Amino acid sequence: MSNLASTSNKHASNSALTRERLISAALELFAERTIGAVSLNEITTRAGQKNRNALQYHFGNRQGLVQAVVDKYSSRVSDIRSEFISQFETAEMSPAEMAASALIRPIIDYVSHNVEGVHFVQVISQIATTNAPARPKAPSYELHFPDDPKFTRLINEALHHLPAAEAHRRIFLAVSMVFHSIADIYRSAESDDTPQVLSARKEMVEQLVLAIESFFQAAPRQAG
Repeated sequence: MSNLASTSNKHASNSALTRERLISAALELFAERTIGAVSLNEITTRAGQKNRNALQYHFGNRQGLVQAVVDKYSSRVSDIRSEFISQFETAEMSPAEMAASALIRPIIDYVSHNVEGVHFVQVISQIATTNAPARPKAPSYELHFPDDPKFTRLINEALHHLPAAEAHRRIFLAVSMVFHSIADIYRSAESDDTPQVLSARKEMVEQLVLAIESFFQAAPRQAG
């Protein structure tokens, strides 16, 4: 291998490492505080980068950085979800139960086996809040999440009895409730002040699955 190729490979490797460190630092700081309360300089410092332009070089701006955080961790949850659906799609579950389980259990699986999982859930719960229609003046992020046709099909099957507008609202609310609830479940389980009945993580997750299942299968709200 020529010296030029070796230097090029080393630069690419260092660049990729810097990018990963910046994403990890951003995830931690966003979870510890909030996305809008953390400066880009703080993220650069937490990542151990002396070059103040590193973050702009890799992500362009805050929007690009938040998207990179979403891409990295949501793709991991998506992979787990794909395996879950393949394993259970022939199980004897109602469409609503299957959709609720496929929404929640892969997130729990990821959080349970990865230290940064809770941080990811906390960040997504912030995004769900800031993007809510009721908060038009809050900073929002036009983010993209991995496209998962199998999961989309499950959700559509679970909500086929609803008018399109109501189905859309339920999806928005379900995702928001799930991420907020999982963040609260893990926060409560680690607190000494939480009553034992509420700190039982597994049982709380089962209640969350049941709540979203019931929400999905509820009849349409009658106008009036």
